[in-house]
Amino acid sequence: MDLRHSVTGLATNYAALLFWAVLYELALGKNPGKPRAVLVTLALGPVAALVDYKVTPRRFTPGWELVFSRKEMGLVYAAMVAGMAFGARRAERPAESR
Repeated sequence: MDLRHSVTGLATNYAALLFWAVLYELALGKNPGKPRAVLVTLALGPVAALVDYKVTPRRFTPGWELVFSRKEMGLVYAAMVAGMAFGARRAERPAESR
């Protein structure tokens, strides 16, 4: 394991995580209704895939296409959307019911 590349990869992934979290929160707004939350969450996967593989220079792409088939990559992005939907749903519940 190369420590320099591992730290760089970790920092890059952390920056990407923060980027998507901030973008998601901005897209949701302060008090999104269920329809808006669902639409924003459903749009996240395709937008992330577009940015990751069409907008981002190849050198900075996640590289999942080297390991996963197109179908598997679709499942990865679908899992991301499902996780975001679960998190948004959980966040809208009052703290007492958690």
